[in-house]
Amino acid sequence: MNRTHYDFHKMVGGEGCGDNSSQVAGTILVVDSGCLDYLGHLGDALAQCRLVHKLEAREACAFLWSNTVNLALVGHCQDSPCLELLEIIKSTCPSIPVVIIADQSTESLVVDVFRCGARDYFKKPFLPYELVLTLRALLGLQQTPAVLPGTAPPNCSEKVFRHIQTNFRTPLSLTQVAEQAGMSVSSFSRCFKKQTGMTFVDYVNSLRISNAIRLLKEARLSLLNVALSSGFSNQSHFNRVFRKHAGMTPGQYRTAKNRH
Repeated sequence: MNRTHYDFHKMVGGEGCGDNSSQVAGTILVVDSGCLDYLGHLGDALAQCRLVHKLEAREACAFLWSNTVNLALVGHCQDSPCLELLEIIKSTCPSIPVVIIADQSTESLVVDVFRCGARDYFKKPFLPYELVLTLRALLGLQQTPAVLPGTAPPNCSEKVFRHIQTNFRTPLSLTQVAEQAGMSVSSFSRCFKKQTGMTFVDYVNSLRISNAIRLLKEARLSLLNVALSSGFSNQSHFNRVFRKHAGMTPGQYRTAKNRH
């Protein structure tokens, strides 16, 4: 599938400027007053993207409604909560992935942002490269080895593979995804296993476990909500799959990490 390219602008002081002859994979709207600690890293690591920084929700909405935006980074702090802007973005532009960057975190906030449609959630401080890997996956710029083993099956369109990447927290049906790829279930399964070395179910579970491992670092988040926020329907299933992938239960993993 052909990707739409946009004129490239290096982000400077919240506005675009630069060489229009370059091409980029998409536009990232950043709405976070505390983004200076990671924005420079994003600019270097995602040089093929246009970064647009807006301080206020009103300005962000005005830009969003008059421009093509491929992904939104929305900050959350006490003076500028994220839920209202998240709800506006998802109600007006539901296809745009939204990643939340939180200065402070509570269990209820994590649950609420995922219920409102956020694709991912980071609590400061975090490693900038982890955010870069997430944004690359959401934008389909490249596959992320640590989260997405192997490569996309060549007969699957970019749209289908991105659907898997960005919707692993919701129930994903092999039949539904195969239909999106225009293939029978058996043909899709064979192609997928050949290219990734994994079954469709194991692949989706690997995405969910990778997300859960990151969420387990947030001590205030219960194991049940880690499971639900990662795409598992119940904690029992989450525990079984997590043990298979990590060799220990989620509770044991959290305890081991907290010792270091």
